[in-house]
Amino acid sequence: SIPLIVGSILSKKLAEGAGTLVFDVKCGTGAFMKNRESAQELAAALVKGAQAAGRKAAALVTDMNAPLGIAVGNVNEVQEARVMLECGAIEGAADPCLRPVVELCVEFAALMVSLALDRPLDETRERCWQKLRDGSAERRFNAMVAAHGGNLAAFDELRQKPTFKFKIQAMKSGYVTAIDAEKVGRVALALGAGREQAGDRIDPRAGVMLNAQIGDKVAVGTPLATLEKSVDPDGLERSAADLLKAFTIGSEPPQRGSLILERIS
Repeated sequence: SIPLIVGSILSKKLAEGAGTLVFDVKCGTGAFMKNRESAQELAAALVKGAQAAGRKAAALVTDMNAPLGIAVGNVNEVQEARVMLECGAIEGAADPCLRPVVELCVEFAALMVSLALDRPLDETRERCWQKLRDGSAERRFNAMVAAHGGNLAAFDELRQKPTFKFKIQAMKSGYVTAIDAEKVGRVALALGAGREQAGDRIDPRAGVMLNAQIGDKVAVGTPLATLEKSVDPDGLERSAADLLKAFTIGSEPPQRGSLILERIS
C-alpha cells in the first residue's frame, strides 16, 4: 500500500523538522519495489506528500538489480563507506568498483544542497566533490561519530578480528551479466548479517564481499565472491551454493547504464 508507505516514511521525516527532503526510491531485485513503474509511483507520492507539508522535495529512482559497491553486511559496509569518504577513493586509488556508488552519493548530496540553498545543481555537485577531495567530508563523518559517542578505534579493532571465509569461483568462462541483489542479500542474512526473527543474534562480521562486478570477464576458477562469518563455519558451504546462483555468466559483455534512472520533483 503506497499510501501507508508514504505515511510511514513522511511521518518520521517531517517530525525531524528538515525543510528539504530528497528520497532514494530503488527498484529491482534488491528493492522493495521490483519494477520501475511502482518505484515511480512511490517516488511521486513521497514528493507530493512532502511538498503538501510545505517542504522542498525531490526523488531519484535508482537501480538496485545488483548490489551497490562490493560489500554486503554490517562491518564491511560501514568500512566501505569510510573508504568512499577517503580522498584516494575519489581519485581512483581505491577499488574502481566503488566509483559508481560514490557518484550516486554525490548526486544525492548535490541535490539536497541545490534544493536547500536554491543553487544550480552543477554548482552544488562540484561543491560536494570538492568536500570529498579536500577530506572535509571524512572529517565531518568522524566528528559525527564522536558526537554520538561512537568509537572508530573499537570499530577498527572489531574489523581486524579473524573470520571464517569461503570463496566461490566461476564455473565457466564469459562475462558477468547479472548479480541478483536479492539472492546476495538472502545469503548475507543466512550467514548472520541480519535477523530472520526478532530474537536472532547478528554477527557484525558476517556478509559477502564481491570479487567480480557486472561486465567483468571471467574464466573458470575466477573468484566471484567471498562469504564471511565470525561465529562458526557451519552453513558456509550451503550458503556458497546459494550465492553462486546469484551470478549469471554470459558470452557477451552486458550494457551497463546509470544507477540513476530518473528524477521526480
